[in-house]
Amino acid sequence: MKQNNIVRRLGYRPRDVVEATGFSLRTVQRKIASGELVAHRCGSAVIVYPEDLEAWLGSLPTVVDRAAA
Repeated sequence: MKQNNIVRRLGYRPRDVVEATGFSLRTVQRKIASGELVAHRCGSAVIVYPEDLEAWLGSLPTVVDRAAA
């Protein structure tokens, strides 16, 4: 029987953030550069912790349906 090992992701590279969110790489890079999306550097690698990604996504403004208002 095949065993599924689920590994919790500890960090995302910017391209992983793109894949997970659908934002462009340039948008992710700009948000990191501005400090809006917290990232950490280890040598040349840039890493975004899952909790920082979730916090940034949660801080984005909501879309208001003006027709319903």
